[in-house]
Parts: sequence; structure tokens; C-alpha cells
Amino acid sequence: MQDIVYVVAKLQARAGKEEALRKLIEPVIEPTRQEKGCRRYSVMQDRQNPAVITLLEEWDTEADLDTHLALPHLQKIFAELKDVLGAPPDIVRYKEIG
Repeated sequence: MQDIVYVVAKLQARAGKEEALRKLIEPVIEPTRQEKGCRRYSVMQDRQNPAVITLLEEWDTEADLDTHLALPHLQKIFAELKDVLGAPPDIVRYKEIG
């Protein structure tokens, strides 16, 4: 059985930075979906609070996810997120147990 890595990442934009957050994330959606090991990369905006964007991800392996996170364009985005987030990102890696 493959040990798929599930990720839920919740990002909360600072007031007035909602659009800036979307503009940072949108360009990486399709390229990420093409990466080795990416099974799912869904980006959603909270209907009740548009300042919150949640990413749901599934990766074949921890190594695939770690490779994704180390890519230069993602490192650049991580640095830029500091200017638009109102709270630290809430990122959790999960494994399926049933």
C-alpha cells in the first residue's frame, strides 16, 4: 500500500490583501498539478470569509512533496506571503488510517 501524503494548508490574508494572496497562488496551480507525485492540488476560497484560502493536496510520497516545496518559485512565494498573510499559515500533513 502506498503511503499517500495528504496536506491541508489554510492561509488567511491580512485585511485588504485578499486579492494579493490569490494573485500569488493562482500562477502555481496548474504547474503544481503537473509535478511528479501530485495527485491533487485544489485551491478553495472560504464562502463566508474570502480572506481564507485553503489548499487540499495529495502527494505520492513525502519526497515528492518536499521536492515541490523546495522549488525556487515556491520559495519566492513563501517569502512574499509574509507581506499578505494576517496569521501564520496552518499547514498539516496527514496520512490515511482507514
